[in-house]
Amino acid sequence: MDTAFAWVGELVRWMVCWVPRLGLCRATHGGVRFIRGAKVKRIWPGLYVYWPLITEVEVIPTARQSINLPPQTLVTKDGRSVFISVVYTVEITDPVKAIGHAWDTVDTINDIGATAAVQIVTSRTFAELRDNLAGEVCEELAKEAQKLLKPYGVKILQGRLSDFAECRVFRLIGDGAASYG
Repeated sequence: MDTAFAWVGELVRWMVCWVPRLGLCRATHGGVRFIRGAKVKRIWPGLYVYWPLITEVEVIPTARQSINLPPQTLVTKDGRSVFISVVYTVEITDPVKAIGHAWDTVDTINDIGATAAVQIVTSRTFAELRDNLAGEVCEELAKEAQKLLKPYGVKILQGRLSDFAECRVFRLIGDGAASYG
């Protein structure tokens, strides 16, 4: 009996796709509507209308947020190995660029932010880094990351090293005899 009338439920679901829907975007979010899969229109905070038959909606946080990058082991200009962790404080200024030009915004920030850290750390000696951790190094981290992330609608508010230490790197692949650092 259930399967005999299952077509009625399918018909109702199909008909509902033809009715426009209201969405609500919070003040701390922004998003996009992909119309017919190709046209991208921005969603601002507040109410918005979309047609579920031809529109997909994606909403992301745009308010200030902190992104903790995975730790990295890098080599300074004078050949010393250092262990660093970077924290970026960011906000999304353009959801169309953030969603429309990258698959995962947080992964994009992690990857590009990490390359900015590599550029800053490897261009300085250990002493330069150690002596300027709270000032110049952090300013340049933020500046470099901002330059690289601007095309993705991301604004870097601040860049900070949350961990910084000299280290040794051991390679455990193979016979384990080789070490670096």
